[in-house]
Amino acid sequence: MASIDNRSNYIVTVRNRDDLTRTFPYSKRSDAAAYFSELTGQGFKPQVQQLEDKILVRMRDKGWEPQAGRFDSLEKAEQFVRTVELERAQGLDNNYLRARGVTFVELLERYMREEGPTRLKGWEEVGKYRYAKLWRGGTGEFNAHDRKGIAAKLGVPVDALPATLQPDYPWMQKPFTAVTTVDIESYIPERIEDGVVPSTVDRELDLISAVFSVAINVWGYEVKKNPMSNVRRPKYFNERDRRFVGDEESRLLAAAQAEDRRRCIELALDALVEQLSNVDGEYSMLSATQKKRRRLQWRQQFAKQVAQECDIVPLMEVFVIFQLGTAARRGEAMNMLGEHLDFDKCAAYFPMTKNGRPRTVPLSTRVRDALERLPRSDEERVFPMTCDYLKNAWQRMLATAGIEDLHLHDLRHEAISRIAETGKFSLVDLQSISGHLDVRMLLRYSHLCSKKLANRLDEALAENEVRDTHRGRIRLGKDANLSMREVLDISLEEAVVTTPPDMSLGRVPPSVANVAQVVAVDSAARRRIA
Repeated sequence: MASIDNRSNYIVTVRNRDDLTRTFPYSKRSDAAAYFSELTGQGFKPQVQQLEDKILVRMRDKGWEPQAGRFDSLEKAEQFVRTVELERAQGLDNNYLRARGVTFVELLERYMREEGPTRLKGWEEVGKYRYAKLWRGGTGEFNAHDRKGIAAKLGVPVDALPATLQPDYPWMQKPFTAVTTVDIESYIPERIEDGVVPSTVDRELDLISAVFSVAINVWGYEVKKNPMSNVRRPKYFNERDRRFVGDEESRLLAAAQAEDRRRCIELALDALVEQLSNVDGEYSMLSATQKKRRRLQWRQQFAKQVAQECDIVPLMEVFVIFQLGTAARRGEAMNMLGEHLDFDKCAAYFPMTKNGRPRTVPLSTRVRDALERLPRSDEERVFPMTCDYLKNAWQRMLATAGIEDLHLHDLRHEAISRIAETGKFSLVDLQSISGHLDVRMLLRYSHLCSKKLANRLDEALAENEVRDTHRGRIRLGKDANLSMREVLDISLEEAVVTTPPDMSLGRVPPSVANVAQVVAVDSAARRRIA
């Protein structure tokens, strides 16, 4: 049974007297009647009416989930009742009103509380920051970094911005059922205008799509159609084919050695300065500026001595060699522990990869020798460095080596390309090493495997070689370089072995038969030509 109640406000008006117009809530109907009587007593002719912008619908049928919701017009309310009754007649029980009572921002907040921390890999490192930025854009609660960027975009000081800012994406505050494909597509040009590349925008759309999918398929918020299904995503081509040119690899390794030396000297100086500050009785009495100056003096005093005595740990050099030898992703290599290396089996184990599946990769002799140069503990990471340090160190190495436009991920591409170029591995072999979930992602390397395919093709054709014959006789090829006279001058007696064993059994030796076949075929050909 469905009930439709008008919960809209009452409005009392007097013709040509807008100053006497007053609005009363639905619960204050008696006040509206009293005001109407007051105006009538003053000699006016007021009119009172109830608006139709707050319509309450309740549906309670035995055996069906109760539904209740508000609509902004009587027509929409009646249309909703007809839709639900028609679906229930077909055995469907879709609660659209539940989705009308929640906004996309509220669903985003729930996703960040329940789904992200437990189900998304890398949530603490990256995921929560991406979703938090999306949430700030939908609510307008920007942090200091966001406000600084907004001020720079508007060309005004940060202090000139109002305390409360409008959200960048107001559609996120609409009811869940009211969000349309057009709303989501409006997000794309806004982000591109902010200088975000299309590939990043596409990944941000994946965040929005994840919220829609979980809300509809897991939490049970019914909508007629997922608006993400028809979103036209930005088109882009960001596939890189950057490889080493000339002596870039040797220059990069030399720069890595220089970076390792710089890092080790800096760490040794920091430890020495900290030790000196603890034994210096005057240090604790100095001001902050004086302490900074004293520490700088110590560093300059002992820099040369530390540089001569410091033990260099080739962290970045081995990291580059490891990347080039295993095609590992950055996160896979940086999260690898000492216990994940098995030198007896010449393998490295990655328990957690990008696609969520563990993987074991072989270690070449070069890689094993390089890893042996690092201090190793089963409980500690093989490459104990942060992402920020790796990023900054990589930029310093490129500057030192004089290399341009080389990304850290290009080492993975270089490694896979080198393996493919050997011609000894198929695409399936490359997949087991690279860890790609779909072998189609490796089709870009298929041309590098052509050498192996050509060798296999030669072997197959050699085993099934077809000989050119005519009526059981072997034809001479074009490269035989024999004239008809030379063929006829061949003495059959030279091909016959004196008293061969086969003659006693009544069989003709193969050599005699072959010559006879050649002569017969060539003679027939000459007669046709004549």
